[in-house]
Amino acid sequence: MSAAAKAKPAFDVRAHLLEGARAAQAALPQATGGLAALRAAGLAALETVIWPTAKTESWKYSRLTKLLDPAFISASAGALGGIPATLPEESLGACVLSAVGGQVVPQGTLPDGVTLQALSAMDDCPSALLPTGEAFDTLNAAMAPEAYVLTVASGVRVDQPLLLELAQGASGSFLRIAVRLGEGSSLTLIERQSGDDQAFFSTACNLTLEAGAQLTHQRLGLAVGEGRWLSQHSVTVGSQAHYGLLLAQGGAAFRRNELSIDLRGHGATVAVSGASLTDGAQHLDTQLAMNHCEPNGTSTQRFRALAAGQSKTTLRGRIHILPQAQKSDAAFNVRSLLLSRGAELNAKPELEIYADDVACAHGATIGELDAASVFYLRSRGLTEQAARAALAYAHLATVIESVEEERLVAYLSAVFKAAFDRAFAEAGDASVNSAGAR
Repeated sequence: MSAAAKAKPAFDVRAHLLEGARAAQAALPQATGGLAALRAAGLAALETVIWPTAKTESWKYSRLTKLLDPAFISASAGALGGIPATLPEESLGACVLSAVGGQVVPQGTLPDGVTLQALSAMDDCPSALLPTGEAFDTLNAAMAPEAYVLTVASGVRVDQPLLLELAQGASGSFLRIAVRLGEGSSLTLIERQSGDDQAFFSTACNLTLEAGAQLTHQRLGLAVGEGRWLSQHSVTVGSQAHYGLLLAQGGAAFRRNELSIDLRGHGATVAVSGASLTDGAQHLDTQLAMNHCEPNGTSTQRFRALAAGQSKTTLRGRIHILPQAQKSDAAFNVRSLLLSRGAELNAKPELEIYADDVACAHGATIGELDAASVFYLRSRGLTEQAARAALAYAHLATVIESVEEERLVAYLSAVFKAAFDRAFAEAGDASVNSAGAR
């Protein structure tokens, strides 16, 4: 028998996920209203969608294999009503929206001017919730136990933050939500992942800021463990509107963020900042596209990343300036530090400019902790572990301590400092064991 005859047939990702989605839909409660239309559109699109492969550039550093467990696309217990919504331990002074298993349950009265609508109670499916044609977004649409529209009325300035708690509730969870800020409104939205089980959590979020609206979006991807987290966010920023995004992240068995931000109004502004630490065998992949579509738009992207152990961190930032987007101002900057020789950091800034009256800049650096600085701190009485942890935290502090909310700064500082202590303690143990082996 020839080698070709003995070769195993290629795994059919589309057939695997399409079969799983059909079985899950059959097990889910009967959909009504716009939810029925959403699920039908998602399932139909799954039949022809193109799945990423190892040759897909945006998936070069992430592999599908960790997302293909059949349990991840079974009907979730949360969707069948078997899991109660619970309050998080630290609510950060916010009004909590618990999203267990993809179902959103407010844990109190929403602020005045804020409404949350379930798609099953609507006659039609809004365009913001329809599948985009991207593979995992389509799977999310087919599998969603419910979908939601969160609206802030025009002119309403919401003082209390909203905390969307993404809590694992089953082997597979699918959250789909559209957030709309009316003209001249403002909101702070905190999005936090929680749970360390071997489970898949898919989030598809569409955010629309109308003219003059302001959204402060703080995404906390700090849950470690065996979780598989895939987040897909699309943002549309209107005239004179402002979108501020904080990405505070750790690694997990798999964590991937896909963000597409469109500056679609004259004078729109966007400010993105990120701080991340990965350790052990953790994986973190961020894919961000900043699209300037109208004149006089301004965007900044600032990232600080650290990688320890055998972890892998990837950051791809793309700036796209359309021909009509004259006088755009865009900047991308990432500074990364390797905390061990076994870690991997991939930083890839990209510029695609079709206008001639613009100001654009990008830069990416990867280095190590400064040995002289470590020596100086040790000469002042710190242990090597404490010295390295202090310098590593200082690398992220420019991002963390620029957050205006003191309570969130204290929370992030405590989480990252504890992570540094674990990372450097493990590195010290490894060094001791290595020396003992010799």
